Amino acid sequence: QVTLSYQFATCSFPVSVTRQRSSRESGMTKSDSKSIQNGSSKEQAATELCDIPNKQNGGEFSVPGIILDNINGIKSKMEENINDFDSERDSREFDNGFMPGVPIEVKITEVDRRLTRRLNPYLYSIQIKHGIYVWTVRRRYHHFWHLHRALLLYRTGLQINRKFHRDLVEHDKANTKQLDCQSSNESLSETSDDGSNPLKLPRFPRRPDTLFTGDKIGLRMRQLENYLRSIVNNDNFKNHLETHFFLEVSEYSFHPWLIKGKEGVVSKRVGEDTTVEDNILDPRCCHYTKWMSFFRWRKWKKIWLIVQESFVMGINPKNSEVRLVLLFDKDFTVTSGLKQTGSRKGVRLTNLTRGLNLKTWTNRKRLEWTQALDAAIRNEYGQAFIRETRFGSFSPVRNNQGVAWFVDGKNYMTAVADVIESAKEEIFIADWWLSPEIYLKRGVLEQKKYRLDTLLKRKAA
Repeated sequence: QVTLSYQFATCSFPVSVTRQRSSRESGMTKSDSKSIQNGSSKEQAATELCDIPNKQNGGEFSVPGIILDNINGIKSKMEENINDFDSERDSREFDNGFMPGVPIEVKITEVDRRLTRRLNPYLYSIQIKHGIYVWTVRRRYHHFWHLHRALLLYRTGLQINRKFHRDLVEHDKANTKQLDCQSSNESLSETSDDGSNPLKLPRFPRRPDTLFTGDKIGLRMRQLENYLRSIVNNDNFKNHLETHFFLEVSEYSFHPWLIKGKEGVVSKRVGEDTTVEDNILDPRCCHYTKWMSFFRWRKWKKIWLIVQESFVMGINPKNSEVRLVLLFDKDFTVTSGLKQTGSRKGVRLTNLTRGLNLKTWTNRKRLEWTQALDAAIRNEYGQAFIRETRFGSFSPVRNNQGVAWFVDGKNYMTAVADVIESAKEEIFIADWWLSPEIYLKRGVLEQKKYRLDTLLKRKAA
């Protein structure tokens, strides 16, 4: 579901566009999916499913008792699994991730052993290549195991969902002979005609890392590498959110205007962007204020953080909605430690307008983030925004740029209306007290058509 929201000083209105899951994702045809969504229970859904061909002919049809008995039996077995899985799958899958038709290559290039970690002593460096993009992630064995468990649950839910609808079709054919569900049965077939199973998971090495000595670590590297190759070559598994988490991929990873920077889940502190010493260690605060600030400081929320060439972006991990953008400027700094963030594994980012407190799960993750951020502000593109610019501007000097001069507001508003009218993907508006009822073009014939809120509604439709 894609929601475009426009909010101004006097009014706000959302425009939503919903995309239904395809038959391959949900395991049912479009007509079946519509019946299931409109029904309040599985019995009502099955009734509407069986009435589809009869309603088209204007007749009536009663559901046989054997079908309802079969539905009740399946419902008792699946009640705790299928509904929870469907809602979890809908909220955990990205529609966009890897570039379609572009192969993904994975290779474990290095392994590091830490004697301080007994259960997962080996840290694997995995190099991923996708088109022109090449990046490296570091994972331990328990990260592989967590990915495998998530994909097992995902596959089990798909099989249960397909088995449920296949049983409905088979029992209906055997007892009523009045439904023509050939198209639905083909879309719900568990395997393809050539006998291959697209839901088959590769064999996962279950032997823990603690049982592998130094001379056998090469075998473990090949096992994990083959497992990852099988996952990224399967469309059903490579687009799962847990696979994206593992490989540090999101909808914005392969955008033609962006680079593939450091990505991952971190915790962001909720509330005012104040430092810990301001909340607790300030002697001017009363005792009650200190403790209330302390509890506010303890609240954290997970976000997906992306480091780019000139900014840091945070999105919602489940639906990829952009939640925050922190631009590089002359006051952009990266600090870490207990005093600045309230956590030994925390990172604080600040610029001219705001501060951002982040927290990772391990010191290794904290070090990876600080190194990625330092590298971003040290490169040539990032330095252009970090350096002092003339006239105190936040943006560096750019030569040979196209500009337009306007003598009055009429020509300017006309140009704004033409630009909004020609927009293809996004419309970004930056204003403080912008009225949605402003007329960009005036005149008897064009005045209502080019009122700002009317124009935005027409573009969002």
